[in-house]
Amino acid sequence: MRKRLFAAAVSATAVVSAGLFAAPAAQAAPAPGTVCGTVTTAIGTTAPVIVQAGSVNCGNAVATARSYYANIAKSQGNGAHLDVGQWHCATAVLMDRPMSDSYTRCTAGTSSFQIGL
Repeated sequence: MRKRLFAAAVSATAVVSAGLFAAPAAQAAPAPGTVCGTVTTAIGTTAPVIVQAGSVNCGNAVATARSYYANIAKSQGNGAHLDVGQWHCATAVLMDRPMSDSYTRCTAGTSSFQIGL
């Protein structure tokens, strides 16, 4: 009985060592232009969450966008600047567009995503 258990343990170790049960490879970050999902803005419209650059986790981006709009009353200045976790989000103030047509951009280092078009 002990010989069988030892043999089974050695076989299992060999399978794991051979990489047959290796951990799955990490998923690549979504490419710029990828739409991660949608959120409801502070004015009640639906806006896409779109990867702009760097390493953006789509689930985190959508959650950050929701938190930004849920806490918009705490934002500062014309651009509605607000830090949400590691992200700094602000709404672009464009001279040729009304605020309701502007988009929000969130950045963390070299990574960014936008909310809206």
